[in-house]
Amino acid sequence: AFAFVAQAMSASPEKKRKRSLPHIVQRAVAGGIAGAVSRTAVAPLERLKILFQTQSDPPKYRGVLHAVSVITSEEGVSGLWRGNYANCFRIIPKTAVQYASFGLWKPAFDQLLGDVTSSGSMGKLLSAGMAAGLSAQVSNNNTTQ
Repeated sequence: AFAFVAQAMSASPEKKRKRSLPHIVQRAVAGGIAGAVSRTAVAPLERLKILFQTQSDPPKYRGVLHAVSVITSEEGVSGLWRGNYANCFRIIPKTAVQYASFGLWKPAFDQLLGDVTSSGSMGKLLSAGMAAGLSAQVSNNNTTQ
């Protein structure tokens, strides 16, 4: 059923095969960095969300600005990013595999679907993205999610 994937990956000339490993590594590193940067950018919002979800009754925080004020006065500005390392360690492998595998799946779907109209190219991209997401989820099987 997935013979077209193996054929697309092995049908490349020797020169291309030599370049493909560093390219895959580059995509994996870029994906890992992108995942870490994106999680770090939204970490304060994630922290606030978790604090609001877990606060007891009566609530400690009256609103977002009050929560930011309390956190920064009690823990400093870095308190907004507490727990971000664990979140990054969880997301880096997943995004690395997703970015790297997209580079493998896209040529396979290009070969499988061949020349199609411009609307069909969207289907190839969506299919490759779906397969990359599935690859990342399967390879990083995490029961805590």
